[in-house]
Amino acid sequence: MSPARYLEGVVLLAVVAVAVSAGAAGLRRRLTPDWAGAPARLAEVVLALALVVLVSEALGLVGLFRRAPLVIGLVAAGAVSWAIGRRRGPPPPAAQRTARAPAYPLWQLIAAVVATATVVAEWGVRTVDALRFGMDGTDTLWYHLPVAARFVQDASIVHLHYLDNDAVTVFYPASSELLHAVGIVLLGSDVLSCVQNMGWLALSLLASWCLGRRFGVAPLALVACAVVLGTAQLVAGQPGGAYNDVVVLALVLATLALVVHAPREAGSAPRRGALAVAALAAGLAIGMK
Repeated sequence: MSPARYLEGVVLLAVVAVAVSAGAAGLRRRLTPDWAGAPARLAEVVLALALVVLVSEALGLVGLFRRAPLVIGLVAAGAVSWAIGRRRGPPPPAAQRTARAPAYPLWQLIAAVVATATVVAEWGVRTVDALRFGMDGTDTLWYHLPVAARFVQDASIVHLHYLDNDAVTVFYPASSELLHAVGIVLLGSDVLSCVQNMGWLALSLLASWCLGRRFGVAPLALVACAVVLGTAQLVAGQPGGAYNDVVVLALVLATLALVVHAPREAGSAPRRGALAVAALAAGLAIGMK
């Protein structure tokens, strides 16, 4: 890849990221105007992922999964979503807004920082190896990235991909492969696939923090999540490849965190906007694996 093509891809990626992030923020303000802090950021990430998947699927259904239509479609979707958010009503009363996170004991915060640093370091080593030497996971090379590459080559998502003489992988959900394909379309290579699971790691930790925050134990919930993500089985396969176990873990945790934050207060009815975002997270999880 030439430096000019790489620079072009980075610029397009930045443009798309800004547009989708703005659109997700607008939708979040529309659906959960009283949320702030970590739960609001979690909802925005889920909405941004939903925008990318929906636009990519729509283009792939009509054979337009190519760079120009993808960039135009994502920017347009972000702009429309941002405009929808701008049309929201007056902000809710302070009594209805998401309560600030409580002050946690210092030892819990230190434990959360240590746990996060440890699991990021473990995953980071594998990710750097993938960037230096390439991805070598069995499932990554068997069907995850071949399916993503076929989406790019065909500019379509409607064809079945038989990858060997067994049809076991043909009918798997493929939204995670579609996200890898988005990176390939924008950058012209699979370099983003090497680091994508680090983003899912971050989302898992954020979701666990939000889940624990609802019950006043956010640092301990994050530590528990980090312990699971730091186990040998997950460290050996998830970072530096296209495995999607961590993808589903992150989205299931996000679903649970969004659901428990849906009621304004204990005993009250859940809000439809918050439940809609939680349903999006659950739907994304089902479509990934």
